[in-house]
Amino acid sequence: MEKTRAESSGVPAVRKLRTLRFVAALLAAASALAVFFCSSHWFPHIPHTPNHCPLSKPPHDGPLYPENRARYQSIFAESFPRSEALVALATSSRSGRLESDMELGGWRTSSNVLYLLGGEFTISDAVILLEGSGGGAESLNITLFLPNQTERETIFMGGFPRPKVLRAEFGVKDVKAMADFASYVKGKQVLTTSKDELAKAIRQDLDIVEESAELQQVFIQARFVKSKRELAQLEYASRVASWAHKIIARHIKYGRHVNELALASLFEHLSTLCGARLQAYPAIVGAGGHAAVLHYRTGENVTAGYAPIDSGALVLVDAAGEYGGYASDLTRTWARSGKWTKKTKALHAAVMRAQQAAIDAFEEGVETSVVIDAAYRSLLKSLIHMRFFVEGHSVDELLEAGVLYVFMPHGLGHPVGLDVHDPVPSKYELSKVARLIPSFVTQVAPPTNFKIFRGYAATLEPGLYLIPGLLAQIKSDPTGLGRFINWDVVDKLADVGGVRNEDVVIITHSGKKVIITR
Repeated sequence: MEKTRAESSGVPAVRKLRTLRFVAALLAAASALAVFFCSSHWFPHIPHTPNHCPLSKPPHDGPLYPENRARYQSIFAESFPRSEALVALATSSRSGRLESDMELGGWRTSSNVLYLLGGEFTISDAVILLEGSGGGAESLNITLFLPNQTERETIFMGGFPRPKVLRAEFGVKDVKAMADFASYVKGKQVLTTSKDELAKAIRQDLDIVEESAELQQVFIQARFVKSKRELAQLEYASRVASWAHKIIARHIKYGRHVNELALASLFEHLSTLCGARLQAYPAIVGAGGHAAVLHYRTGENVTAGYAPIDSGALVLVDAAGEYGGYASDLTRTWARSGKWTKKTKALHAAVMRAQQAAIDAFEEGVETSVVIDAAYRSLLKSLIHMRFFVEGHSVDELLEAGVLYVFMPHGLGHPVGLDVHDPVPSKYELSKVARLIPSFVTQVAPPTNFKIFRGYAATLEPGLYLIPGLLAQIKSDPTGLGRFINWDVVDKLADVGGVRNEDVVIITHSGKKVIITR
């Protein structure tokens, strides 16, 4: 009888324990399901920071420099016929903080040196000496002069690779000490693209060295046309940038705590995951009024850099990395939290239409001026529709007056390559047109015009900006460009900021047009 009581009294306890275990199992299952269904796999709009790169790198078929050197030699022979001059190029110095022994990050060797040695060359303060530039492919010999390293530098920075490794990896004939440079070139003609940079590397100013603008044009012309493999490098750098921008866009739309510095940092992290260890330029992440600052220095104002971005504010992100030395350039503009207003949506749509007009016109054999004209006319038509101008002015009249520069004070685009702003040969410069462009336009290089060709890579980046300082300047002169502008409309948009959309477009060696940033 006693045993029966004990058993009967234990039944509720056992049932209670079983119930608790069942509830715990249900909670665990519910938690697991919540994690599973809320993952970015099922809801890709939820911000998620990847920890690996999903992209496949271009195949490595050996170094790029043999083809680059052959093109350089061909153009050098045309510019300097029968010349036996030597060509000396400095690899550039690492910069540091004043009054400190700390060097700054993000160093990369000069682009002309990368063109001849490849994107993996990372020795600063060195010099390469080219012999036989005017001969055939077999005649070009490159000697690498390494800087003198102190014992302390060797301990702290590590020594240089062995000469055997340098010769094999970068195709140089010989490796010498910098102390031997002066005696090696004694009595010979030496050309360089920058005498100051060379003097810093060899630690002396040699009278026999001549700085040659014509030599610099040889490199510019050689780099202007990209080989198939150079285009592959550019395409990969652009795919990386495009992937990173898509993730950034999700954070701008759905992220809870978003600021300019966090977005810039995230972009750099994503680029590095895919092998783009260097940014092609400092990332521009400007929210609100900062989106109207063309080359906004993200985070330089700490308060603004860490400030939460307001819902509905425009966020302009201009950022891209480089791969193997080759740079991409990509810009997108989004509304925070996805909350576009009627005004911001209209500005964004106008820019997108203009870019599409430029893309449609961008074809092999078409002059770049035609592409520019298509984009500018599209923007002006949109601005007329949005009542930005006083009534009665035609697109032709506004275009000739240059009033579009008030809202887009920069060029439509530029070549990309080993520099994000790859130079254009001077023979294509339009000196007369340059004099007609207003002084406030941020166009460092002179305007150019040429026919688009196979192996060409360039950006198309129309934009519209409400820049308070510029608008005030234009408004203060009612007889100038300000006479065209409907200030009742424009003044109401003064706090919007700006919109830019930028992509890289190439013409392949088969003549196909490809937008490599989408």
